[in-house]
Amino acid sequence: MQKAELALVIALLVIPPIVSGAGRADGSAGTLPAPAFSARLVALTTAAALLYARHRNVHLIRFQSRWTAMRIAVLSGVSLAAFGALCVSSALAALAGHLSGAGSARLSAPCGIAGWLGAAGAVICAAFYEEVLYRMYLPEELKSLLSSGGKIPAMVPECAGVLLFAAAHSYQGALGVANALVCGAALRRTIAATRSIWFALVPHAAYNMMALAAAAALGG
Repeated sequence: MQKAELALVIALLVIPPIVSGAGRADGSAGTLPAPAFSARLVALTTAAALLYARHRNVHLIRFQSRWTAMRIAVLSGVSLAAFGALCVSSALAALAGHLSGAGSARLSAPCGIAGWLGAAGAVICAAFYEEVLYRMYLPEELKSLLSSGGKIPAMVPECAGVLLFAAAHSYQGALGVANALVCGAALRRTIAATRSIWFALVPHAAYNMMALAAAAALGG
């Protein structure tokens, strides 16, 4: 059952964005549309919610009333560090694109209040989907499956989730893939340290909203 589920998830959720992203990659800077709700995003979020409900008690620590304010503060610090890592990585990728002349993909800003509300909802749903799939489900399930077959280095499933996440961003070009590698690793370490997707989801969504705000400020 575990192998069949994993194979189905890889076939339906992991491979399609890699294939479609590779088809759109041309190595040049382009303009990305603003996040918005779509039937595909709703389907992906639903699939992620089902995976989360099925596996959270196995791979994560449930929030408990005995959690102290100090513990929450420490974990929030880990979350803040992840947000900083995302900002630094993306800034370095943008700088590298500028210095090399390759440029980087530009993000379109939403229009109007309805557009911003829709974009915020889409950003949160996409962050939830990616945290569940790439940072919780894939590394933990691969770790469980591979460990049952013999001694496998712990870094193998860890790297697999990060690499698959980066491959799904191939439409952003080489710099986008490199940035996704760093950001994916930082967010995975956040989940591994906190045993919760929420301390990774918050900086992930916050960074994407900040990128939208920057695009609007720069006239994207």
